[in-house]
Amino acid sequence: MIFRSLVLAAALATAPAAAATYLPVGPQLNVAVSTVTGGGWTQCFSGPMSQFLGFSAATTLADCSGDRLLVAGRATGANSFLVLAQALNTDVLFDTGIRVRTH
Repeated sequence: MIFRSLVLAAALATAPAAAATYLPVGPQLNVAVSTVTGGGWTQCFSGPMSQFLGFSAATTLADCSGDRLLVAGRATGANSFLVLAQALNTDVLFDTGIRVRTH
């Protein structure tokens, strides 16, 4: 696998007024993008892994709304996500007290 060809669709969020019908439990492998978007998710961030590593969480999630967050990765141009997982925002977004250096 060539990691530099991965795109991070780091945030797919449910619309505030809509409930997702696709709610996988635990990490999922090789899921069609159409399954995710057809299940009520909307992409709110996408970028190459190299670009994502320099972003803050606030920048990455600026266009995201809803009460759930789905994080996924796929090869550039692929119609399926290699891996994805979803959960309530409150279970994903909390300060662990750990600071990560990007350089």
